[in-house]
Amino acid sequence: MHLSRYSLNVASRQLKSGLLPSFICSISTSPIIRVKSYYLSNHRCILNWIISPSKFRLYSTISNNDKTMSKNKIQNQSSSKQLGESTLLLQEGIEIQEVPLAILRDSWACKSNHSKPYIELDPTEEAAFVEGFKSFHSPREVLSILHTIPSQEVTPIVALCILRKLFELENNFGFRNEGKSWVITTENSSLETFARMAIVSRLIDILITGEDTSVLLDTLDILRYDRKAIAANLIQKSYEEDEVSLSQSDILEFSKYRVKLCDEVLIRTTKGQLSLEDVCRAVCTMGQMAHLFPNEIQPNFIDKMWFGISDKSHKISEQNIVSVFKSIQYFKKSQRLVMSIVEGKFISLWWKMNSATIAEICELLLMKDKLTGYNNNANTTQQYYWGIVSCRLLTSLSKSINMNLHQVSEEELLKVTKTFNVLNFYDATFEKTLSKYLKAKCLKITNPNLIMNIMDYVKKFRIRSPHIFEGVAEYFLLHNNSQHQQQHTATSLTPSQLTSILVPFGLLDYQPPQGIKFWEVVERLISENFVQISPKDVIDSLLSCVYLQKYPLNFVNKIFSPYFLDRLHTSEADVNVLHEVRSRLKLLDTALTLECGSKYSGPYLPRDFTVKSVYIDGRIIRMVNLLQEPLANIYQQSGYKVEPLVVLPNLPLNPLYIVDFILSAKVLTTFDKSTSQLIKVNDDNDVVKVPRQISGGKQLSSQVVLKNRFNLRKPDADYYVPIKGNGDYTAILIHIDTHYASDGKTLLGPQIMRIRHLKMLGFSVVNLSYESLIALRTNPQAQLDYLKSQLIL
Repeated sequence: MHLSRYSLNVASRQLKSGLLPSFICSISTSPIIRVKSYYLSNHRCILNWIISPSKFRLYSTISNNDKTMSKNKIQNQSSSKQLGESTLLLQEGIEIQEVPLAILRDSWACKSNHSKPYIELDPTEEAAFVEGFKSFHSPREVLSILHTIPSQEVTPIVALCILRKLFELENNFGFRNEGKSWVITTENSSLETFARMAIVSRLIDILITGEDTSVLLDTLDILRYDRKAIAANLIQKSYEEDEVSLSQSDILEFSKYRVKLCDEVLIRTTKGQLSLEDVCRAVCTMGQMAHLFPNEIQPNFIDKMWFGISDKSHKISEQNIVSVFKSIQYFKKSQRLVMSIVEGKFISLWWKMNSATIAEICELLLMKDKLTGYNNNANTTQQYYWGIVSCRLLTSLSKSINMNLHQVSEEELLKVTKTFNVLNFYDATFEKTLSKYLKAKCLKITNPNLIMNIMDYVKKFRIRSPHIFEGVAEYFLLHNNSQHQQQHTATSLTPSQLTSILVPFGLLDYQPPQGIKFWEVVERLISENFVQISPKDVIDSLLSCVYLQKYPLNFVNKIFSPYFLDRLHTSEADVNVLHEVRSRLKLLDTALTLECGSKYSGPYLPRDFTVKSVYIDGRIIRMVNLLQEPLANIYQQSGYKVEPLVVLPNLPLNPLYIVDFILSAKVLTTFDKSTSQLIKVNDDNDVVKVPRQISGGKQLSSQVVLKNRFNLRKPDADYYVPIKGNGDYTAILIHIDTHYASDGKTLLGPQIMRIRHLKMLGFSVVNLSYESLIALRTNPQAQLDYLKSQLIL
């Protein structure tokens, strides 16, 4: 091999610095080599174990011009020659998955792993080596001591100790020097980088030859902390005549030692030499390394590790199943396959799990930004397992936590409740679990976040459980009643916790026990924390009180004030959310106007004349279209008119004030010549004044009559009619499942208030169940009989 003058200068400079002898000695006997040969005799030990001819090849060219620098390339003979790549189609039921697969080449599969370049040392001697490296205080000292160590005495355990100490000292140096790496603070930074990378790569080669898998995985773990080398790897300086320049491609060749180690792990996994726990640990470590070194560890590399879990799936037990769950987040293409494997094992092991294991699994199901195919909401910071977590896994988790209810802690139940809430999972077993827990331990709970998450779960799935509500009410009174504050040192509720606890009571129309004390505490807490509570939460809390006919008249002046309205408009950045909150505020204003009478001097909010749209559930619209003809046939001879989807005028545009059907008596108008006034005459010969704009002699629509009947703002106008239940109008409401609690029988608070308001406006109200109507859809006669039994003729 021919060598340039600059390569020899590099070698001599490294030898003089005490870091690294030249890679070129003992290869050629050229005169230039012999000139520099005196450096070899002094550094033969370190030279023997740093040089690995089977792994590195040096290419050099001699330029005719002495000022032209030679180019040195170190090429890594990666173990990728041992591995092939293919894809595998797997079918489970009706699902077919395509996953990557690592295949050992025939020429390598029959060979032994590696020839050992070291001798086995006594554990006492290895311990002495390890203890000796703990006394060094700089990376340079660690590398310099290698001169005194014979190459055959550097065992994998010693190499691991050297790497751990080196990375620890490098990170400490960077912490003390504003993130700078020690290799770029020296005069010969490129040489230091070259030496450091070569030594680390050689240590990796020694570790790969070891048979102890734990040492290999420990090395893989500490490579995550080799962050200071990243900055060094990217340094490229141009030197003058006697100095060397390492290109970025050269440096990247050295940085592939991580890939070599990962390749070795994949090879051993493919051969089945790693246990299930080791495979999961390797996947987690490589997943974290892929985040730190994305150009070196590709995601499809980790996807090939699924074989190790599938091959050892029969060894999944209640002790190691959490490790498998931890590894799932780092897979991509093979993620669904691994999840199906672990789900199948969990279903057969759930009865052996303890509460701590269940809580840890639930926490892993909410890992941040690791999974694909999920609800990716821009307003949220997390992505969840919505795409691959099956209902059968969540059902097994629910059964397991119910079985371990006697030993579950508050923190564990909090994790489970939060997971089920986020993943939109409802189970009757878990409802019983919450009921039993609160019935037994409501007065012993110390974490208000648990109560908040339970009530959020209750609200989301409309669970109207007396045991849950009574337990929460007792907790609320115990920890917030002024008479008990001195006796109990409980954490006070935050504004968000107060809202989460209060709103479900009104939404699910549940009157708390000890109602007087309960509402006194609610009023006191809202008054004391009114400024801290967000406007949205204030409106939701007060509206919840109105659902239960508890009218917050003491807060009217605070709500309908310029200060509060300004807070409302500045606190919500999303326009859609702001419109929704304003709609609830108008609903609160209207409800107080209708139900409080003279005690409430509203309405305070002006009417909105802008064009808006309102959402109506598609099931209701389809059922209205289906029932319109049968209802018209029923009332054809009774003198009633059927009108679908009537928007009540002079009321807020809210789904609660849109009536599915209105049955109205036929109304005719005549002209009174004596008063020059239009009048309407109904079947009871009641005469009512109507506006002059209405032309006489034809039938009036319900919209026209209602517009003049329900005017909350001008009770003294000549066309105002006092509201009386004279039976002129019947409101038919179709209730879908979201209008009921989870039992399917009890209407929610907003729907009960809706019925109450319609009765106040003079309507007779008929409630129809959508589930009953849809069940009779194929039998028109039975459906007609059901309608007649429910309607008031």
